[in-house]
Amino acid sequence: MKRKVALIGPSTLMVSLPSKWVKKYGIKKGAEIEVEEIGNNLVVSLKESDKVTSKSIDLEKLDKSVYRLIGALYKKGYDEVSIKFNSSSQLNDLMDVLSKTCPGYEVIEHGSDHLKVKEVSKPKVEDFNNILKRCFLFLISVSEESLSVIKSDNITELNKVILKDSLINKYSDFCRRLLNKSIIEPSTSTSYYNIIEQLEKIGDSYRDLCSSVIQNKIKVNKETIQVYHEVNNYLKEFHDLFYKFNLEKVEEFLNRRSEIEMMLKSEIYKHGKDIQVLNHLYNILESTFNLNGSLMVINL
Repeated sequence: MKRKVALIGPSTLMVSLPSKWVKKYGIKKGAEIEVEEIGNNLVVSLKESDKVTSKSIDLEKLDKSVYRLIGALYKKGYDEVSIKFNSSSQLNDLMDVLSKTCPGYEVIEHGSDHLKVKEVSKPKVEDFNNILKRCFLFLISVSEESLSVIKSDNITELNKVILKDSLINKYSDFCRRLLNKSIIEPSTSTSYYNIIEQLEKIGDSYRDLCSSVIQNKIKVNKETIQVYHEVNNYLKEFHDLFYKFNLEKVEEFLNRRSEIEMMLKSEIYKHGKDIQVLNHLYNILESTFNLNGSLMVINL
């Protein structure tokens, strides 16, 4: 939106605040707001202690979307959410999503047909950095453990690896929530968001890979195991680049994708039985490769 600059007195310049924003947050005459200079931008916000956003929703006509809806409201950054439900199954879904994701949310009110959840602690930049690091480490752990179990041919153990995906989801949701609450500099927040969303998708691909091996009782051949190893290493290469950015290493990272892609395609043509595993590995490779653009935006 555009605003005209007005001259007040001999030298004071003034810009009006958008009425929709003023009404939403109850800004009154004399209220204190924060004005922060970030590059050539001025960011106007409420004092952190005053900034409370809330949302009320009614689940009357919803079923399968309940789980995703609550997750979306959490990631959006709302401090308080009042929820009206109409059935025990909706309540079960609500309690399930709140227990598995949404760290920081607590149920502060529970009636026969409604819940109210509230953020009980204010996140900080260091919280974002710590949780993002955990997300990376858990994802790498899933990649290594799944390969180790598949090599040992003890596929029932893959169920334990699959359970870790819920932690990756929880960590990625928390990080995206903090980004939507503008806790990171706006110029890089979109790139961070993209990276975190891709990390979650990579976790989902490892989960689906493990499920395919279990359900179809696949005995993965040694050539596919080697491709698996290379894809896992590629993910670790990105992790290292993320925390120690180097343009020469980025060049190596981009070139490595082509090498692994050739290995993957060769195995897909030769081994029809392993094609499900190879397809999931290909998705992981592509998702990891696609992180490079956001990484460079953050660091350059």
